[in-house]
Amino acid sequence: MKITDIRRANLKDLVDMESLSAVSKKAGKPDRQINDMIAGRKSFGEKIAREIEENYASHLPTGWLDKENYVKEFFKSHKSSAIYDQEPVISSKMTSEKEHTNASAFFHILDVKAACGEGHFNNDYHEIVRSIEMEPNEAQHLIGSMNRNNKIQIVIASKDSMAPTIQPDDLLFVDMSIKDYAGEAIYILLHGGELICKRLSIVGKTLMVSSDNKFYQSWPWDDRMEGTRIIGRVIRALPMTFKKFGSV
Repeated sequence: MKITDIRRANLKDLVDMESLSAVSKKAGKPDRQINDMIAGRKSFGEKIAREIEENYASHLPTGWLDKENYVKEFFKSHKSSAIYDQEPVISSKMTSEKEHTNASAFFHILDVKAACGEGHFNNDYHEIVRSIEMEPNEAQHLIGSMNRNNKIQIVIASKDSMAPTIQPDDLLFVDMSIKDYAGEAIYILLHGGELICKRLSIVGKTLMVSSDNKFYQSWPWDDRMEGTRIIGRVIRALPMTFKKFGSV
């Protein structure tokens, strides 16, 4: 089977499983062009194939349109109606460093809570309770790192002082290698024996610690308690809010 025929077959499978309008929108190509490529009236070369892959599902490995029956097998194995929108896998199985391979990227969830508000007491060393596992390309696309050196850890937000930016129970991906102010951003601080989640920014000539929820007061970094320090910078947040529609 020629490579162009494989590409056409995979593209047709996408259209069959979703719709022409949905595929053309995600692929960034007109409906007519998608139809013509499937029918063989338009060329389906290397450049256009890579463009469609990047627009449609950049988290998947380059060249997936060139793999025979890739789309059908993906939908079958993931039991999903959307190849472009694969969710990361949250695993309760602990994975040792020796088990880390190029096949997966791991982000450990620590047994702590970063309080967006009053704070939760924590020690400097935390137990890993579970991990999020992603394909390397997916991790690079979503998180910006495959986390080979484990510098990115996950803590769970609590309270509402960073709402609406961060909600209680959101999973916060924290770059633990950042221990100093590195520009305006959201940081995890050790403050008074508690981990807190706050925004640091310079106002005038003063470094301020603030909350996105305006009901909470800001305070100057210079007024911090003894021992207050930066633990890491929040680089991503994964919402974990459930919608409740009634009692069980």
